[in-house]
Parts: sequence; C-alpha cells; structure tokens
Amino acid sequence: MKIYVLAPQSIERKKRKAIIRSVVVGGFALAVGFGGPVAAGLMSVEPIVIAIPIILVSLIIGMRRGWKILDENLSSYQLLVSSDFIIRRQVRVPDIEIHREQITKIEEKPGTGLFIRTADKKSFINVPEGLEGVDELKETLSKWLPSDSIISSKELGPLLQAAALLSFGLALAILWLSTNLTLVIAAGIFLIVFTIWSLVYLLRRRDIDPRAKPKPWLILFLVFVYAMMLYTRVTFLLRR
Repeated sequence: MKIYVLAPQSIERKKRKAIIRSVVVGGFALAVGFGGPVAAGLMSVEPIVIAIPIILVSLIIGMRRGWKILDENLSSYQLLVSSDFIIRRQVRVPDIEIHREQITKIEEKPGTGLFIRTADKKSFINVPEGLEGVDELKETLSKWLPSDSIISSKELGPLLQAAALLSFGLALAILWLSTNLTLVIAAGIFLIVFTIWSLVYLLRRRDIDPRAKPKPWLILFLVFVYAMMLYTRVTFLLRR
C-alpha cells in the first residue's frame, strides 16, 4: 500500500491563501454591514467606532483558531492507495474509502487538485494540489479507468463564492438603501434563505472538520438578526 501526503510548502501556501481570503471576506462584510445603515441614515458613526475594535478582535481570534484547524487538517492528510481501493484519511474527519469498481470519473481542476468521483455524489475523494508523488498517483489511477473517464475541468468554486458574496452584499444594500417595499422584502427573504441554505450545507458536508462547522445556534441567531433588520426596514418604509 502506498501512502501519499501533502508537501510542507503546499501546506504553507494553502494557509496563506486562507488567511488572505478571510481578510477579504471579513473586510467586505464589515463594509457592507455598516455602510448600508450609515448610508441610509439609520446609524451614526459613533457606534461603529466602538463596535469595530470588538469585531476585529473577534475576527482575529476566529482566524487564529481557523488557522490551527486548517494546519492540523492539512498536516494530517493521507491518501492510502492499494491495488483495488483508495482511502482518504484526515484527523477528526471520517475516513472515505472508494473501491476501484466504484469510481466513475476523475476530475483534474488546475489550482485545486483531483476529484475522484463515484455514482454517489456525496461519496468522493478530493486530492488537494501539492500532494507529494501526484504524478505517480495519476499513473496508477489511469490504469484503473478508461482514458475518457479522466477529464480536465475548470474550478468554478472561487467564481461561485465571489458571486455568492456579491449577491449577499447586493441584497444587504437593497435592504438598507432601496425605498421600494417589494425589493426590500425580497432582499430580506433572500438573506434569510441564503443564510439557512449555506450553513445547513456546511453542516451536512462530511469532508469538513466538525470544529469548523457552524453551530446550530448560529443559524438561529443570524436568521433572527436578518428578520429584525427586515422588520425594522419595512416598518420604517411603511411610516414614511
């Protein structure tokens, strides 16, 4: 049995990317979250000056915790390849075992890595970019499947994440700045549905460390916050 692990330099590169992404997303969320109410004249600058340091400290603590979890997950990643099965092993995440005959296709996404797929969409193995001996692994897998079962495809994850983030920001902007009651209600409902769907999706994923998953109380809290924001804005528009 052959065991593959991630190269140390690849682990450091992925950690740096995660930190940059967290800073960008956090900065965007702060700008949109506070910018909308201020632009709508519903919030003064003084509370923001008080709130921002508290929020920044919370973000830094959360990022440090996320950094440690990511480092532990990447460092513990192992891919065990035998003559007729492959196992992905990672700390705090259930092992995924796929037998040779279960594999339906293998996707290679530049900048991301390999995805070993089965007929069950929830049962797959992600081989991150930066795996030591990846060329040897590809050669082994190419012997398991017909040549047309190994395909190259574009990684749409970052594009979809950017689209989701922009949609979220646009909905918040409409909620606070629009005077059209229908648009405001639609934006508020979108925020609530989007939040519930996103967090539930993360909770159901089997390849994510349980420590990195959102807690159920967070879903309820965010839904309550967005519901109150929608109620406040609708009440304000009805009184005009």
